[in-house]
Amino acid sequence: MKEATRAFYLERINAVKDYINSHYATASTMAIAAEFNFSKYHLCHIFKAITGNPIAKYINTVRLQKSFDEIVYTKKTLLEIALNCGFNNYETLTRAFSNQYKVAPYDLRNILYLLQQDGKVPPINFQLICLHSQENGGLNDLKKDGKQRVFIAERNADPVNKKNKYLINPYTK
Repeated sequence: MKEATRAFYLERINAVKDYINSHYATASTMAIAAEFNFSKYHLCHIFKAITGNPIAKYINTVRLQKSFDEIVYTKKTLLEIALNCGFNNYETLTRAFSNQYKVAPYDLRNILYLLQQDGKVPPINFQLICLHSQENGGLNDLKKDGKQRVFIAERNADPVNKKNKYLINPYTK
């Protein structure tokens, strides 16, 4: 691709990204293509050429980031969050969220509740980095055997001690 053409498409794709970030709940490849006067095929092809990822993956990532923020920072039900973030139902959100973050939305909310009860995680400036068992087993294994999870959180509010490990068992109080 010529440099001038690449620069032109880079500007257009950045506009597409901005559009997706502000219309993530209703964004579809067809709607975006129509909005920016691309064919669906051409939009998908150019988006992947410029960003390295398919447009559907980008849309889903934005939706998951927004749903993560709503799970952490709001008291909305998971169904409301799913519908607000562009997922068809709660099950679709749970499946995509679990694949991306390796924890179900309901489990994340329970973990955050327990940590906040103990005063270990501030309710603001919080980002999930990793959640796994000590043996790197799956979440189903954890539910069965009740082993503690290793929860690693980054606390942006504390520049000296950025990473803290919390050993908790979210299934017992």
